[in-house]
Amino acid sequence: MNSSIILFFLFLAIIIIIGESQKRKKKKNRIKPIISDIKDISTGFVEIRGKLKQINTMTSPMTGSECVGYNYSIMRFNSSRKRSVSSIDRVISESKERDRHMKWETISSDTACNDFYIEDHTAKIKVKAKDISIFLLNVNQTDKKISGAMHTENLLLPNDQEYILIGTAIYNKKNELIIKKAENELVISDTLVDKLSKSDLPDKISKYGLIFMLLLIGLILLFVNGFLK
Repeated sequence: MNSSIILFFLFLAIIIIIGESQKRKKKKNRIKPIISDIKDISTGFVEIRGKLKQINTMTSPMTGSECVGYNYSIMRFNSSRKRSVSSIDRVISESKERDRHMKWETISSDTACNDFYIEDHTAKIKVKAKDISIFLLNVNQTDKKISGAMHTENLLLPNDQEYILIGTAIYNKKNELIIKKAENELVISDTLVDKLSKSDLPDKISKYGLIFMLLLIGLILLFVNGFLK
């Protein structure tokens, strides 16, 4: 085969690999928001930080507390079953029971939440809480062991606690900007949401995989060049 044809296809492979890498990087940067001031957000995927302001409260099922919303889960210790972490809920359970998480399994989980406002130092915005996911690691948690099962209740409270919220900002029929669940998840947490379920391992694999491919192509080029001389 003519050496110029070989070099052409190898060069084309390099261009394709680099192009795909850049596309993944741009996509990742596009869907990962940064924490914004509420007054500066526009329509689309947003991440904000602020305190909750109640519209209506509800009563939590375990402690009977007045709250904006709650997550109530029941976990049972199972020494014979190895858990597989398949959801963000189980990732949180892993954080709470880090040294024993392979033996605890969630047998039921319930989330309820009323609409509320979230407010920072710049403005406030209404959140339509339908289908919201509540993930609290460090605040407003009550644990109670009942009949061998661990009952855990996490509360959203309208106090001085700051929460991080991700969701989709859209205009409602009254032309008011609100946040709700749309094409993206609606999640509220007391910690950065990407810390709950994301790892940089896939990025490292992608990065080093690209380097390996470039080195391999370079070696092939050297081999072909030496073979054709």
